[in-house]
Amino acid sequence: MDQATYDALTRRLFTQNLFSIKLGLDRVQAAVRAAGTPQNAFDVVIVAGTNGKGTTSALMASLLQRAGLRVGLFTSPHLVDVRERFRVDGVPLPRAQVAQTLKAVLAWFAGADPADPSIEEGRRLATQWGWEGEPAIDEEALTFFELTTLAGLCLFAQSGVDVVILEVGVGGRLDAVNAVEPLVSAITRVDMDHQKYLGDTLGEIAFEKAGVMRSGRPVVVAPQHPEAMASIRQHAQRLRAGLIEVKGAQAPSGASSWLSGPFADNAAVAARTARAVLEARSMAPLAPEVEAQVLAAARWPGRRDAWLGKDGPWLFDVAHNPAGMKSLGAFLKAQTSRPPVGVMGVMADKDVDGMIETLVGWPQTQWVLTRAQTPRAMAADELARRFDAAGLKVAVVAEAVPEAVKAARALTSQQVLVCGSVYLLGEVLTALDIDETFFALRQQGR
Repeated sequence: MDQATYDALTRRLFTQNLFSIKLGLDRVQAAVRAAGTPQNAFDVVIVAGTNGKGTTSALMASLLQRAGLRVGLFTSPHLVDVRERFRVDGVPLPRAQVAQTLKAVLAWFAGADPADPSIEEGRRLATQWGWEGEPAIDEEALTFFELTTLAGLCLFAQSGVDVVILEVGVGGRLDAVNAVEPLVSAITRVDMDHQKYLGDTLGEIAFEKAGVMRSGRPVVVAPQHPEAMASIRQHAQRLRAGLIEVKGAQAPSGASSWLSGPFADNAAVAARTARAVLEARSMAPLAPEVEAQVLAAARWPGRRDAWLGKDGPWLFDVAHNPAGMKSLGAFLKAQTSRPPVGVMGVMADKDVDGMIETLVGWPQTQWVLTRAQTPRAMAADELARRFDAAGLKVAVVAEAVPEAVKAARALTSQQVLVCGSVYLLGEVLTALDIDETFFALRQQGR
């Protein structure tokens, strides 16, 4: 498939209520049935939580792959290309395969315009694959995240995987990925985020996350605030789920420093969940030293991610809420070599002031502020005003990300930090012209 056709198809996908959140399972469950219940072809692990879901999912995928399984990994959001959401054995699926499935999913479940030239081919594919019912219209149409979830299930079934790890989008109980039945569930650290949809207390938010557990099935839970853990325990007791609490995690032996702090909890949850999956499949667990080797070598693109670019070194991290920023700050302060310049842009619907509060005392002495090209992004000059109020030094305010990248590199030849938003990092990677190998689950010393 040529790039222009692929780009047109993904643009159509991105117009489908990209930033809409319609919590509820009825539409997705109906769509999954119509598409032939593709999830019946593999075992499923669902990962919920506030921070660390993607990292935990990626580490778990590496562990299960090492155990000899073919592993599908569904994560969100993507940085540059929607194919990053659909990985098999650590590598994004081929463009042609993703495009073909997206054509069918859009044609059958997006309430698409019949005048769209790709509709006819998409409906032909859906009919050929035995999908049932009639194309969705109006309120039956799926949202962007629901469409990508369904596409992922179909793609993984086509790819002959043994296990699929599904990262929750928002919450858990009513999130699209929860429309399928997991063999094992996991819950990473629960913090304040998405209060509009999940509740105003840690207990309420944890209740929503706990919705991914199932009666009689294992659920692995990271160390939590007491209020969050009380809610999770109550839910597990009510369901008689097999609650497994990870306590006092430490970075794996031999692991690089990126797996310190809360990331050590992520690694511990990934390892314990992988063991639960292998046990449920009657497979031998990995030896502890093998687990440690896998975790020591693992990388998750865009998370505490050091990268040597053509113009110099960079450190990428998609921390985008106060808890994530606090964790990143602790990581930075523990490094012997610290980036003196930071590039930051944020979404206006996040706790921006809470994020800025965590920056006081960071090693970055100069900041370059910008905004990603999305309606959700906060204007760079408004972010600068808030930085000034907090006493943080703003060196450059750049309306466009490519301008910010150039400005940051002009300030230093040392490592530059990029943080604050997944969308910002995606545009930085595009500006840096980073090649496709960046998006595979990489190993240390890549």
